[in-house]
Amino acid sequence: MSDFWWGVIAVMVYIPFLFLWGFTLVEIFRRKDMKAWSKLLWALFALFVPLVGVILYFVVVPRDYDDVQVTNPQGYDPLPPLPVTYTQAMDDMAALSHMHDEGKLSDPEYENYRQRLLAA
Repeated sequence: MSDFWWGVIAVMVYIPFLFLWGFTLVEIFRRKDMKAWSKLLWALFALFVPLVGVILYFVVVPRDYDDVQVTNPQGYDPLPPLPVTYTQAMDDMAALSHMHDEGKLSDPEYENYRQRLLAA
């Protein structure tokens, strides 16, 4: 095989790996379930040993990290749910009115949802 075809094969492998490497680094820093030191160690491992670091990261780290609930050691959630603000309620009322005007909500459904919003 000529040098041209070896170059094409190298590019076809190298460019996807660069994208995978970049997405891995972005994902490491966007995770919410890992502490800062864990993120730093994974990022350094992926930077200095790229092929092994990326493959090992995707094999070792669990994928369902969005379902992990981060709580403090006492067991209660440190952040209570935010109350509905006035602007959110007004936006919801406007959306309800719009849906009622288009006929997507019947009169009883509209009143039911409106009463729920006013109670919150």
